[in-house]
Formats: sequence, structure tokens, C-alpha cells
Amino acid sequence: LKFNGAGDQLASGAYREVKLWRRSQNVKKMQLAGLEPPPRSVAVTADGKQAAIGEENGKIRLYDLATGQVVKVLEGHAGPVTALRYMTGNTRLVSVSMDKTMRVWNPADGQVVGQVESPAPLQSLAVVAEEKQIAVGGADNVIRLWDTAAVTAAPKPAEPTKAPAAPTAAPAAEDHPVRSLQRLHPLDVVEVAVVLHVVPHAVHVEIRRRAVAANHH
Repeated sequence: LKFNGAGDQLASGAYREVKLWRRSQNVKKMQLAGLEPPPRSVAVTADGKQAAIGEENGKIRLYDLATGQVVKVLEGHAGPVTALRYMTGNTRLVSVSMDKTMRVWNPADGQVVGQVESPAPLQSLAVVAEEKQIAVGGADNVIRLWDTAAVTAAPKPAEPTKAPAAPTAAPAAEDHPVRSLQRLHPLDVVEVAVVLHVVPHAVHVEIRRRAVAANHH
């Protein structure tokens, strides 16, 4: 057995025959309804069983992808939910919003287990360093890092991790804005991507075999 480079064809050999099999791609599986305002962000668990969709009104709807039904609505953000990420094990869901907050949720009971505030509206996020840190990109062109353990354990907003000071002998760099993580597709890190197509009060979901990892410059 052998897949081609694109991963959409499989060659198999037996009984003096070689057969080529083609896997369908970009197949629409279902339509998720029940959204109030237009969706702004989406994340899917690694096992493909649940999807989280962030709305313009700050709500996050959790869908069972086997039935297409809403299983829970997470409320707390006061602005559009701009990015979502499930963590390993699907026991934590991270969200950021234009209300300048990042929240860590327990999807099982819908409770917030951690929250931090930022000086600027938040537009993107990534879970990095083996999930020990959470990076968020703000509208002020600054990327801030928080320790995951501090966010979920501290009763008050955690302080962002400070970047090391630049050596005094180093030549001054050009004053370019810090590149935002907004270029990162919310689903680039999963093997099976769910692609969001916004229509009024609904979202079309397409299951794609492989996430696109290009143009992250």
C-alpha cells in the first residue's frame, strides 16, 4: 500500500494486479444550524467528534458532529469570539475575543477555568511549547505569551511572560510591527480540517483530509 504525494490516491497490489484508489476531498458532511449572529471562529477536537463555533455576540456553541446538534452554549465574552483552540484530550477550550480577554473553558460543564485580560482586542491564538504556553495576537500588533498553568490556576488575571531584554551591544533593529498570529489558520494543526463557510444564521462545514499549512510567513 502506498499513498501518492498529495495523499488523495492509494495504490494497492494483490493477485497480480495493482489498483489505484482515489479519496474524495472537500466533501460537505452536514450543515450546522442554530447560530444567532454570523460565526467568527471555529475549532474541532482532535477526534473530530465536537466543534466549537464562536459568534459575533460573544457566545460559543459546542456541536456534536455526529448529530449536528448543539450540546452546550458557553457565555461570558462581551465581544466577538475571534479564535478558538482545543487542547490535547479535549478537556480544555481556549478562546480569545475583541473584548480583550482570553478564556480557558472546560467543555464538559461549560465553566471558565481561567481568564486573562489584555490591553488590546485579541484576534488570534496558538497553543505552543507542548501546551505549556498560550500565545495571543492583539490588535496592537503585539504577541503576548501566558503560562497555561498560571492562567488556569490563578484566581486573578495572570501576567504575560516577559520577553528577554535585547543585548545592549546589538545594533538597533528597524521599527517593524510585531507580526500578528492572525495569519495562522485556526485548524492548521489538525490532520482533518473543518472549513467554515458563513451563511446567514448557519455554517456550512466541509471535512477536508489535510489542513493547509502554506503562507505562514
